[in-house]
This record gives sequence, structure tokens and C-alpha cells, in this order.
Amino acid sequence: MPEQIKEGQTATSKDGKARVVFHGGQWVKDITYQPPAAASHATTTPDDRKALIAAQGKASAERDAVRQYLGASRAVSKMGTGPVKAAWMDTITPVEGERGGRTLADLAAGAVGTIATPIGAALRHLQDGQTWQARDQLNTVAANAALSRTSQLKGAASDKDMAMIRMAGVSPYKTEGENRRIINDAIYQSKLEGLRAQLTSQWIGNNGSLTAKSPKGETFEGYLTRGERRYGERFAELQSERKRGLPKPPPSRKTTGGTVTIDIDGNVIR
Repeated sequence: MPEQIKEGQTATSKDGKARVVFHGGQWVKDITYQPPAAASHATTTPDDRKALIAAQGKASAERDAVRQYLGASRAVSKMGTGPVKAAWMDTITPVEGERGGRTLADLAAGAVGTIATPIGAALRHLQDGQTWQARDQLNTVAANAALSRTSQLKGAASDKDMAMIRMAGVSPYKTEGENRRIINDAIYQSKLEGLRAQLTSQWIGNNGSLTAKSPKGETFEGYLTRGERRYGERFAELQSERKRGLPKPPPSRKTTGGTVTIDIDGNVIR
């Protein structure tokens, strides 16, 4: 037997915004009903505002860093880094100052009195312009990383400095595989830091304060941990996909049979 509806019985909508009352044999809107007030944001403190500004700056710095990492990865591929090639290129690179713009090869040749200074210029043509630019770019990355490390030791490291320090191990003298491992680790860490900054901004925007709970009762620490876990799971999935093998290149593109290199997001770099 269905329950009998009684006069004056009420029913509230699922969202709590309206209520009806049974009157005179039918349901009518209860005009006296006041829906519960929506939960208000917690007060944003000066510390929250500082955290929000810092998070926005951090997110921007990490996005810039990822672009630099990807540029360095392309330079590693263009140069074909390794100890033998790097040493050879350094040997035929002009060095200003006491050497008067001569190369190490020039100096060695001059010492035995067999070849004149132009040997360096002739040998440099054995490497194309892109290779030289890539080598110079990697040397610049290493120099900037060293400067950032100095700032860190002085206690004045910025977000940009901290991002560059992750590239401290990249070198023309290291193999492509080792350089790419360093760069991929840097990209992983940079994107994780960027995610943390983004989640911080989102939490303050949605809940007013880092110390406040969400409408569902979640704390900021729990929200942050959940986001980091999702990021780690996604990274593990991408790594697993790489181990299983990459998809074949499109038929319209000619391949040389070499390997294909991707970053941690699956973007083809080489």
C-alpha cells in the first residue's frame, strides 16, 4: 500500500532550492520556504594573497622553463652530443684572448711548424651551421645553470634560477641518451611544480583560503595530494606507452630508419 499523503505534508527539491506543500488535494509551491544560504568563501588573508601571487609567478616561470627544456632537447638532437664530437668541435673553435682568435688545432700545428692558422677555418666547414648553433646553445644552457647555482648558494635564487638549475648536468660532452634523461627529468619536475602552483591558485579562487575546506569537506593538502597522484599516474602511463613502442610514422613522411625521440608528454622531438 502506498503511503497516504497528508494535508500539509512537504517535499523539498534535491537541490534544496524549492519546497512544495500538499494542500487541498494537490501539491503547491511553498512561498514561505527560504532555501538555505550557500556556503560563503572563507576570508582571504594577506598570507593567502601572497601565496596566490607566488603561485601565479611560479606557474609562469615553469611554463617558460619547459619551453627552454624542449629547446635544449632539440639542440641535443641537432648536435648529436657525445665526448668525441664535442672535443673535436672545441678543438676547431676559435678562442679569443691570449690565443688571438686561433683554435687549439692552430696552436698545436703552429707548435710543430707545419700548418698555419687557416687550418681552423677549413676544419670548421666540416660541421654545418645548425650543429654549431646547437653546440653553442647547450654551452649557454650550462653557463646559465652555473649562474643560477651561484644565486642559489647566495640565497637569492628566483623561480627561474631554480628551473635552470635542473639543467646543470646537460653538456655537449654527454651522450644524447644521458642529456635527454636529464632534460626529461627536468620537464617532469617543472610540470609538477607548475601543477602545484595551478592547484594553489584554483583552491584560493574556489574556497577563499588555503586553510578553508571545500564544500565537500576536503582540505587543501588532500586536494594537492590528489592532483599530484593523478599527474604521477599519467606520467607512468606515458612511460609505459613509450616502452611498448611508438606508432609508425605517417606514410607521407620519409624516414631514414633512425630512432624517434619524444618528450614525457609524447611529443615527437626528433
